[in-house]
This record gives sequence, C-alpha cells and structure tokens, in this order.
Amino acid sequence: MSVEIMQSFDVVEATFTPTKPGTLRPAAVPYIGKRGRFEALWIIEEGEGEYSGQWAMRVPEDWSGFVWVPFCDLSDIKPSDATDKPLERYA
Repeated sequence: MSVEIMQSFDVVEATFTPTKPGTLRPAAVPYIGKRGRFEALWIIEEGEGEYSGQWAMRVPEDWSGFVWVPFCDLSDIKPSDATDKPLERYA
C-alpha cells in the first residue's frame, strides 16, 4: 500500500509489526502482532526523523497507553469495511 494514495481519516485494517520494537513505549509492546483498525491522522513533517513523509496512524480505540504509530509499523494492510474506497486504491 502506498502512502501517497492515503488521505486523512482513511481507515485500514492492519497488523502492528514495528520496525524497531526496541524503541517502543512500554505500553505498545503487548500489541505487537495484534491486528486492528488504524486511521490516518496527519503526514509526519520533514525533519521529524526517519518517519518523515509517512502517515501517523491512530491506533485502535481499545489500545491504551499510546495514540499513534508510523505507517511503516503496519503490515498486511487492507482497507477497512468502514471505508467506501475500492480495494484497488490500496494496491
């Protein structure tokens, strides 16, 4: 799935697979490998480190202790049933 085709508030279903698990907040660790619905919030600005240019994705509502993850920490990404966008948009 390409970062360029997403828009604010797009919702996807994905698995949380952080690229650098050693740098996670402790609250995020129990969610590694868990699947959920993530919402695109904003594009991380240039100069904000290795995640610049990626979407900040809101974590599922029932996850606690952190609010968002970078897009690169998601895998097996599929459009959510909550969106009306066609699957081809996420290919």
